[in-house]
Amino acid sequence: MRPIKSRKKAGLKLPKSILDEIENNDSGSRAQNGKRELSHREKRKLARNTKNATVNDQPPRRARKEEQETEDALEMLSASHELPKKKKAKRDSSPSYEDFIRKQQLAALDEDDREIAMLEKKLRIRGKNKRTSQIDNEFGWILEDLDLDKDLNGLEGDGLSAPLEDEESMGSEEEKPESDESEEENEEEKDESHQESESTSEGEEEEEEFKGFSPEDEGVQSQQKTKRQNPYLPAVSSTPSTGKYIPPSLRQKASTDEQGSIDLTRLRRRLQGLLNRLSSANVGSIVNEVEAIYMENSRHSVTDALTKLILQTVMARESMLDQLVIVYAALSTALYRTIGPEFGAYLLQSLVDEFLRLYKSKEKEPLSSHKETSNLVVFFVELYNFQLVSCILVYDFVRLFLKSLTELNVELLLKIVRNCGNQLRSDDPSALQDIIQEMNSLLSTADPTSISVRTKFMVESITSLRENKKAKVAMANSQLKAESVNQLKKFLGSLSSRSLRATEPLRVSLQDIEQVETKGRWWLIGASWKSDPLVENNIASSSSKIAEERKRNEELLAHSRLLQTAKKLRLNTAVRTSIFIALMGAEDYIDAWDRILKLRLKKVQQPEIAYVILHCASNEKTYNPFYALVALKCCTRQHNLKKSFQFSLWDFFNELQPENDNETNEVPMRKIFNLAKLYAYLVIEGGQPLTILKHVDFASMNSQIQTFILVLLSDILVETKEDIQLVQTMDTCKTEKNLSSKVDWFLKTYVRNNPLVEGKEKLLLKSNLSIARAALQAIAKDET
Repeated sequence: MRPIKSRKKAGLKLPKSILDEIENNDSGSRAQNGKRELSHREKRKLARNTKNATVNDQPPRRARKEEQETEDALEMLSASHELPKKKKAKRDSSPSYEDFIRKQQLAALDEDDREIAMLEKKLRIRGKNKRTSQIDNEFGWILEDLDLDKDLNGLEGDGLSAPLEDEESMGSEEEKPESDESEEENEEEKDESHQESESTSEGEEEEEEFKGFSPEDEGVQSQQKTKRQNPYLPAVSSTPSTGKYIPPSLRQKASTDEQGSIDLTRLRRRLQGLLNRLSSANVGSIVNEVEAIYMENSRHSVTDALTKLILQTVMARESMLDQLVIVYAALSTALYRTIGPEFGAYLLQSLVDEFLRLYKSKEKEPLSSHKETSNLVVFFVELYNFQLVSCILVYDFVRLFLKSLTELNVELLLKIVRNCGNQLRSDDPSALQDIIQEMNSLLSTADPTSISVRTKFMVESITSLRENKKAKVAMANSQLKAESVNQLKKFLGSLSSRSLRATEPLRVSLQDIEQVETKGRWWLIGASWKSDPLVENNIASSSSKIAEERKRNEELLAHSRLLQTAKKLRLNTAVRTSIFIALMGAEDYIDAWDRILKLRLKKVQQPEIAYVILHCASNEKTYNPFYALVALKCCTRQHNLKKSFQFSLWDFFNELQPENDNETNEVPMRKIFNLAKLYAYLVIEGGQPLTILKHVDFASMNSQIQTFILVLLSDILVETKEDIQLVQTMDTCKTEKNLSSKVDWFLKTYVRNNPLVEGKEKLLLKSNLSIARAALQAIAKDET
């Protein structure tokens, strides 16, 4: 064993099989007490074993390196026989012969290698031993304990069986006479490789177990054979495609769509849970949670999902409660102000599109099938009440419904008038006036017999809305609804303390929403808008200039006419002329009151207001209730104007019956009748008390004053609809002593047989007369 130690010190480590062979040879030579020269077959076998061992233990190298290792092994082998005894080296008679033999062996090995390489190139085989080449040289020790012959039997069906058979046949042709010896050599190689695998596996187990790969995975990898491809053709996948080709972009899109559908389902469930818990008490907390959802997800996804859920909730039920619709409208308005105008715009567009789809598809169906349409209109009206949308779109819907007075259109118009009539009137009274004119023109062309009772009620409601008669316009559906609306308006007002992204309503029209696909959304910041702004601005500016100029000319013409009329009425002072122009140039009595306030008259000049109103009312050919409405507005708003109307009435009494009996002043009956009707309306509505008659001398009054009081009291009894209101009107006589007995006497003497009242009004007069006299008699008893 000394030669082995000397080799280890030299730094070269030989395979175990060679060391065992050397040890066996050394022991055999020692047993024979002499040196036996190796035969040609033994030297060839030793060289082959050396070469195979180096291939199995080390990763593949180039041919020149393998030859160098083989030469070093042979030199060490020859040196091992010479090292034990120096005397034997001296006894060798022909050392040059061994060198010659060794050179021949190396030449034979090189020739064999070239021949094998040539055959491998023809057969397109890279390794010489295909069984060992299928195992990774670096991790092959994991599979050393397995039966590789059985594992590699599955490769017969592949392209590896033919090269193996060719190699075996070539080996058999070369060494036919030595078949028995080759079998023995193969068995010895198997034993040696088995011993080496056992030693290596034991050494590795002592250090650490490898858990990165399993034997099954390594076996599968060892069986895989990469097919050589032509570099001049496009690459082809090793696994044949069985289905249609899908581009990578579509594959990624399909995977993202699946993930996105899962996320959207989770988002809808979360939002649906919030809407299920929605009430007027927890709107603030729901808004905060929705804002948190907007921060966690895509804004468009949340907006789309929330809009669909709200519209589905509003449309799902057949009979939707107004209180629930109000809560959903308040939530939408709060999100519009906190999230931004994109949410309100998307909700409004979806709402209008869905309504138009249902309205056009079910237009000819009966009214009972339009519950969804009716619910959407109520929801839209409540959005207008909470100032998410302006009155422009509401008036567009009213004009759409007025095109034909069908049962559905009448019902939808009634819902709009009931829920937001006063708000529409205050926002744009001129548009309301235009709508009333369109409605009247439409009714004038229609057959009176074909107009239903519901249509007549709708017409009366709109007319009462113009005249601001709240008794006929069902504004307060219930006390509960009014309370909920006020509470939610307070909540929306409290949002002003936060940083709001939208404060004004969306001023879009129905035409803008219908042309979204062609022109775009001008009301959203950053949205596309398909039009020529320069051309449109030029057209709009030119048309606006023309309209303004025309309006200015009309105003100048009207102003000049009013000045001429004021001169005819002898309103010569500047204050009276300005009051007259403000009064006659107004659209209605509210506009007239606003115009009078804008004059900013001094306190000394304010009595001129009562004078101008009474002067204009008395000069009308027939009684005009417009002046009575303006006078009632003045009496209820300012106390000094109320006193001014009283003083003006007493001056009129002095005009009717002067203090000097010799003087006679004939007042036109038209003036007496108009003023009596005006003051009767003021007494009924509470603008003036009945004590305005305290300066009248009932015992010595002339015919003109008698006519005035007769018309005044008759109109009070006829126009008062409720008994309680009539009793309250008569109770105003308590403040003036003996006035109740005087009025009772006048009712008994003149009003009972009033020739001016006829028909149904006469029956109403008699019934109210008894009630009024009873109230006055009770007051007179209390005074005594």
